[in-house]
Amino acid sequence: MVKRNKNGFLTGRMGMEVYRELDGKQIVQSMPMRIKDAKTPAQEAQRARMRSLLLAYRYLKPALPGCFEGGLKGRMMYAEFAHFNLMLNLPGLTKRDYMGPLNGPDLYPYVVSNGSLPPLNVRMEEGRLRFDMLQEEWKPEDVLRCIHLDCVKTRADSDWFYIQCRFEDEVVYCPMTRVVESAPLLPGAHTYVHLRPAGDKSLASTQSLLLL
Repeated sequence: MVKRNKNGFLTGRMGMEVYRELDGKQIVQSMPMRIKDAKTPAQEAQRARMRSLLLAYRYLKPALPGCFEGGLKGRMMYAEFAHFNLMLNLPGLTKRDYMGPLNGPDLYPYVVSNGSLPPLNVRMEEGRLRFDMLQEEWKPEDVLRCIHLDCVKTRADSDWFYIQCRFEDEVVYCPMTRVVESAPLLPGAHTYVHLRPAGDKSLASTQSLLLL
């Protein structure tokens, strides 16, 4: 409603116009446009990708400290994880699936580390992870982290499963050129990451999960 004040100026709102007095002058301003949630296909696709990303991060978070250089924690670690994975063609996840009971995130070759150490040439062979350790790229007491997103059956005779994240750290005291091989793996997504402690921070190799 628009009223006239004691100085004869209009004040209030009518439609999209706002009337007020300023320094003895009548001021008329337009209200900012209210942009409703249009839910365009592009917006919905982006939201679906973000839901997938958030769910994957929630599961992988325990295995990620030190995997992104700079000693990042909390929101900063998530920001790094999101930065490198949003560039990928992530699968979408509906709001209903994100909020409701889930087996876990979609298995995808998510980027789980990024840094300045040479990337490991990790490969999946015969149900195991393998890579060629090169002595010149390692220092004593570097850490080899194995990250897993396992598909675990609820029962041996069941088709139902859930996703479980686990990781193991191995301190490499005597680096040598050799082939490193994991134990047989469960179906899921797995990789190795090379970490080098450096005070409060860590150096890391850049790695993505491999699907099995």
